[in-house]
Amino acid sequence: MEDDVKTYKALLINAHGTDAPRFYSVFSSTPHIRSKGLQATDILRTVCYGNQKPFAHNGQETFEFSHKYYAFVGETTQRRGGTTRVEIRNRYEVHLGDAANNGSYLLAKCTDGYEIGPPDARTAPGPERSPSGTFTVLCVDQPGYKHNYVVGLAQDIKDNPVVLAAVAYNYQAEFVIQPTHSFLVRLQRGAVGDVVTDTSNSVKIVFRDNRTDVSVQEEPDGSFTSFDNSGTVFSSQTGRASHQPPPAFSTGPRAASSGPSPPPPPPPPPPQGAAPDDEDEDEPEQEEDPYDVLRGFDIVFVIDDSASMKGRSWRETRDVLRAITDICTNYDDDGVDIYFLNHRSEQLADQRNGRSSGGYLCVRKQEQVFHIFDTVQPKWATPLGRRLRNILQVYLKMYHENERRGMDSRPLSIIVITDGRPSDSVEDEIVWAARKLNDLDAPTNQVGIQFFQVGNPGAKASLDAIYKKIVEKKVRDIIDTVTWDAKDGKRHVLTSAGVLKTVTGAFRRRMEDTD
Repeated sequence: MEDDVKTYKALLINAHGTDAPRFYSVFSSTPHIRSKGLQATDILRTVCYGNQKPFAHNGQETFEFSHKYYAFVGETTQRRGGTTRVEIRNRYEVHLGDAANNGSYLLAKCTDGYEIGPPDARTAPGPERSPSGTFTVLCVDQPGYKHNYVVGLAQDIKDNPVVLAAVAYNYQAEFVIQPTHSFLVRLQRGAVGDVVTDTSNSVKIVFRDNRTDVSVQEEPDGSFTSFDNSGTVFSSQTGRASHQPPPAFSTGPRAASSGPSPPPPPPPPPPQGAAPDDEDEDEPEQEEDPYDVLRGFDIVFVIDDSASMKGRSWRETRDVLRAITDICTNYDDDGVDIYFLNHRSEQLADQRNGRSSGGYLCVRKQEQVFHIFDTVQPKWATPLGRRLRNILQVYLKMYHENERRGMDSRPLSIIVITDGRPSDSVEDEIVWAARKLNDLDAPTNQVGIQFFQVGNPGAKASLDAIYKKIVEKKVRDIIDTVTWDAKDGKRHVLTSAGVLKTVTGAFRRRMEDTD
């Protein structure tokens, strides 16, 4: 399958300035990937080379590759600092279609181990092949909700398969993939596999006249020059405008200065939050979005469906969730997850994403909330402790695994709505979770639990007692207890505005404690 076994080398050189150490990232031009409904913006490109130590003045390193390509199945992971990384779990070397042979046609699976490879003749007869210059991947199994599986294109970089681009795994989707055989370089610090979110001010690495060796040099003025081993210059490319110095490790090079001598090295970036030089300092500040903090958390509702919730309390809770779901979906495309104390849906546990079984995941629309509350009938007791244990156990197991792999886990906010005294020991389960978080040395904002009362005035005393017992255990504070937030005549009621105000306030306090 060796379409082109020649080795290509690009020598990256920092000639910018004696006081300007540089990090460079190399990534592929966007490959052509065709599939029904797929947009160019759905394609994730990744860093395929990045120097790990800064280049001093005249520092250099070789980016080396061959045109040996692979199809792969893998997953995206979240790294510290918010970076998304694409990781290969299994791969298969491919042949690109040409005049003599069809391109490789492969089947990918992800739910029961990672598999990718050609089908046998019974499952994929002759016509199912890939056209000239391409290979094809068909996704044949169906992952659960909110998965992070991907398929994509990898290439040999320094004799190792490295991700060039990926798309989300989609059941029964057929992806026809065509590499572009070209790369771009940008002034930016990046690790191999990290998703490239900004491609501005990047310049193309140019190989001319069948050359396999080229040098790409950042000049003192910030432009890039390509030349061959004989010193013949055949490309000069310019990055950003000269009046905008590049922040370290984040943006591209500066354009050439019109003056007779090179400008000094770029100054350090302004402090975070500082306005750019050309920003109008008199411009009034925009009003802060009170719900913007919701972007940073996964929200889980735990709803009391005991017999005492029938009637007004049930309708009130449903209406609160309807309004909150609409708001939360504006800040998190995944929506919210809903669990009940007694009722169990057919949803299996999603260990990879830290989700317990028996809930309703990724609820985004009011109609879904209506359907769920029509399906669930309040009855039986109030086993709140057991349900919290189910949810927290799966989440903390995921958190521990992610920590072991150096991955971030999105903080979890559990919102409990109840009208009565729990029928089991809630405080024991919360103390267990708090101690587990301490053992894992988790941030103070990693897990938070907010209790809201509805209907029964006696719930207030019960929840206060739970909180007092937890405080006496002297463990980390992960709960807030609140009473009703508004009145309808003489009756206290629960409102979406009150819930969100309390939740966002708790989020902010926990984030400040972490900082």
